[in-house]
Amino acid sequence: MAAALLAAAVLLIAGRVLRTDANSNLIVTVSIDNEKEYEYPLDEDREFTVKSKYGTNNVIIKDGEVCVTDADCPDRLCVKQGKAGEQGDTIICLPHRMVITVEEK
Repeated sequence: MAAALLAAAVLLIAGRVLRTDANSNLIVTVSIDNEKEYEYPLDEDREFTVKSKYGTNNVIIKDGEVCVTDADCPDRLCVKQGKAGEQGDTIICLPHRMVITVEEK
């Protein structure tokens, strides 16, 4: 039993390290109306607010993933989309005309 728990812990840690290495070549871009407003490395944790004439979104990059944690849009679908962390993933807020994309550097 203890050996199984130890093996599971080692696999989780190894997976985390491999994912972090893979994410070191990825960036998060935030565009409003097709104009790039922000660009941050996916492997550096940060929290920021995207404000535009359309509204406000709170965004967090943490542990190699990006998500919208709060928004003042009516449907909040961008918050409900969850986390993105793989190349090509997107989070979209149509009312705020915001697109978050995970892409290669």
